[in-house]
Amino acid sequence: MARKIVERDYKAYARKIYSFYNAKKKMPNYEDLKSIFDVRSKDTVHRLIKDLVNMDKVLQDENGKLLPINEEAFAVLNDGQKNKISRLLNKKIVGKANQSNGIVRLLGAVEAGFPSFVEMDELDTITLDEWLLGDRFATFMLKVKGDSMQDAGVIEGDYVVVERGKEAKMGDMVLAEVDGAWTLKWLRKDKIGNYLEPANKKYKNIRPKNEMQISAVVVALVRKYGK
Repeated sequence: MARKIVERDYKAYARKIYSFYNAKKKMPNYEDLKSIFDVRSKDTVHRLIKDLVNMDKVLQDENGKLLPINEEAFAVLNDGQKNKISRLLNKKIVGKANQSNGIVRLLGAVEAGFPSFVEMDELDTITLDEWLLGDRFATFMLKVKGDSMQDAGVIEGDYVVVERGKEAKMGDMVLAEVDGAWTLKWLRKDKIGNYLEPANKKYKNIRPKNEMQISAVVVALVRKYGK
């Protein structure tokens, strides 16, 4: 059976959803979304919609119904529809605002010791959320298990920050689903096609027998020392 490589293009999905809306004057239902996403499973549709909602591409009401939030679609809604969407958006914004800012003072670079002391009012600050997260609502953390990426400095117990919807390039460390199993590896390509490469010589490269789906790209590594 031919190998199938699946990479999710969430921007394209959003464009197709709004093209459907412009043509039909309604948002697509689950059956319509199966066609738009080119998938068969309702579970996959649900997961992709959840991603799009987290990325602020679309909105869902309390019943799971999709609502348009791009400017062109919003402009032609009636006042009741606009009020409903505004209420849901405000609720979502408040939820975002309640999340931790994660601000830390930035002292500077260090080679082999602690940076020189400076006056407190001269210190820069860095927001860890902004530094680590490209699209914070498409980003999540995973705890690393196993030693297959240890030569890349990723060891068991570390946490990797991964971003869904980010375009995976050759050489990126990716979260991938291969024939139903999830793994964290380097994305590589040769004459045969795409494959996954571990960062430990005792493990073999992984090639899909049926399907490989790139779900997210690793954007950061987090390791905590001590308790």
